[in-house]
Amino acid sequence: MKLGKKNIIIIADNALNKIPFEVLTTSIPKRFDNYRNLPYLIKQNSIYYAPSASFLADVKQRPKISKHSRVLSLAPIHDDLILTDTLSRSLLAVRSDTSILNSLPNANKEMLFAHKIAGGKVLSDRNATETNFKNMAGKYEILHLATHGIADSTNSLLSKLLFTKVENEPNDGLLHTYEIYNMKQSSQLVVLSACNTGSGTTYGGEGVISLARGFLSSGSRSVIMTLWSVNDQSS
Repeated sequence: MKLGKKNIIIIADNALNKIPFEVLTTSIPKRFDNYRNLPYLIKQNSIYYAPSASFLADVKQRPKISKHSRVLSLAPIHDDLILTDTLSRSLLAVRSDTSILNSLPNANKEMLFAHKIAGGKVLSDRNATETNFKNMAGKYEILHLATHGIADSTNSLLSKLLFTKVENEPNDGLLHTYEIYNMKQSSQLVVLSACNTGSGTTYGGEGVISLARGFLSSGSRSVIMTLWSVNDQSS
């Protein structure tokens, strides 16, 4: 990655990892009644985050591999899937009185919109399984997942992305952080359109262990992640 004046790399530590630096303003606004037009840093600079200096050096030396297949997009279905082991309800779509995650009707729209722009392979509904993703992820340059993300507040390695669960499926439909670490893939970009994919346990000097970190550690050059809950329609 060749850096210029427009590019900023941020290596934060501890609580600073929770700050979205890209939405800081470059000057003090005169008015605060129109948030859309405030002078956010992201409007004039490209912001990159790295968990540590050593990790950044390692990622920069990874070869850029051109693959025949460019984009793999998935939008699993969640038919009121019950997650009794969920410790934190990180989605706006989660019912406040139960541990049931509702379906995400706009996830499929997002996937089709991305496909219209970039092409590639789409897996939706019953085809968007954990097994299919694991088998196909290593063949694509860009991975796009529009699904539920569950951040485990006690053990970040147990945070998970939800896939469609079908009968006789060898996997359980829950892709945990520790499983992502063991995947074999070399994607150029992973888009995690789910909640709290960048949230997790912070280790001094090494950054945050999260779903996003799992993809970086298993071979991805870059990951687009979230630090909070996201609304289905907005995302």
